Amino acid sequence: MNKRILENPLISVVLPVYNGSKFLIEAINSILRQTFIDFEFIIINDGSTDDSLSIIRSFSDPRIIVIDQPNKGLAPTLNIATAICRGEYIARMDSDDISLANRFETQLCFLRKNQNVSVLSGAFIYIDEKGKEIARSFPLTSIGVIKKYLLNNGCVICHPAVMMRKKDFNEVGGYSEAMGNRFTDYHLWVKFIRKGYKIKNESRIVLKYRLIQEAISSQFTMNDEAFKCLKEVLMCDEPDVQSILHIQELCEKETHGLESRVNQLAYNVNKVHQKIKFIGNDFVANQICNLKNIYGFFKAGR
Repeated sequence: MNKRILENPLISVVLPVYNGSKFLIEAINSILRQTFIDFEFIIINDGSTDDSLSIIRSFSDPRIIVIDQPNKGLAPTLNIATAICRGEYIARMDSDDISLANRFETQLCFLRKNQNVSVLSGAFIYIDEKGKEIARSFPLTSIGVIKKYLLNNGCVICHPAVMMRKKDFNEVGGYSEAMGNRFTDYHLWVKFIRKGYKIKNESRIVLKYRLIQEAISSQFTMNDEAFKCLKEVLMCDEPDVQSILHIQELCEKETHGLESRVNQLAYNVNKVHQKIKFIGNDFVANQICNLKNIYGFFKAGR
């Protein structure tokens, strides 16, 4: 490995792990096999009780930096990892997902060409626990619509698919540890927006996002009252813990869980995409995203 890369990496990859052994090897390998190799890979084991730590230590790549700590939770763990990042850019990754091989190459190219963008995410493929592809996402790609949507309607940024400028991340103050594990990323994106930074999605697929039954998003849904309270919390740099707990109490139990979410994904706009993608896969995906931008523009804030 080039000595300059080891001493002065351009990208810092942050992967928090808590009992992630089931899919961890695949997740780590997807980072190590990136076509762009100028990065450090910070893997932080947050008090796992399974064999996650032994899996992490089985890799010998010199770019990997291992941190082992007692369990602290997601936000504190991410802040510990990002505090030691040396790269100009921070890329996030989760222990159950898979980054496409050219993810860093394409995201870095975009950020270098678009200096006004601080946070970049992208489209992804939903996969099940066995790795079977279910559907793909068609994210909002308009910077203006993303801003309105984040402030008024919900989170439209895929956290494990994000690459962001470290300087801007530091200036917004990092992750709020009061948010707990559930709304950590959403609160961060709103902090970026409130401080005048721009967030962007690309229509190009960069990640395979695994749907698992244990995920919080598969177990609960947010009603109108809960989201109204969440919007108030999102406007605070350091939210009150009691307000966060109140939001969690208001959230409704998802009775159908993962099965409901998979069925919804399989019968949405993906059906249209499958029928007309012969025109050009990337072209069609981009046009669908453009249509969603128009819809999102009128829906945002309502």
